[in-house]
Amino acid sequence: MEEEHIRKYVKTAPYHAGNWLRKEFAFTNCYRHGRYHYYSKRDLIAFNEELVKHNIDLNRYKEMLEDKGSFERTMEKRTADGKIKERQ
Repeated sequence: MEEEHIRKYVKTAPYHAGNWLRKEFAFTNCYRHGRYHYYSKRDLIAFNEELVKHNIDLNRYKEMLEDKGSFERTMEKRTADGKIKERQ
């Protein structure tokens, strides 16, 4: 199954989620043919069942990770600039 059909089986997946799924969740049951990745339908269905079981929304999870990274970069930048002093 092609990457564009992931949202058909994983309802809360963000658009173009294939690369993110492979990196974030170590999703390895896929193969590459040319420039496209193809995924196992059974594994995607099982993955969706686990997400539903644990009440996880992948869109929200991805947003949370992006916000966390943005916050950490901002804090590193501000502490490096000396705008926020370290407490001792």
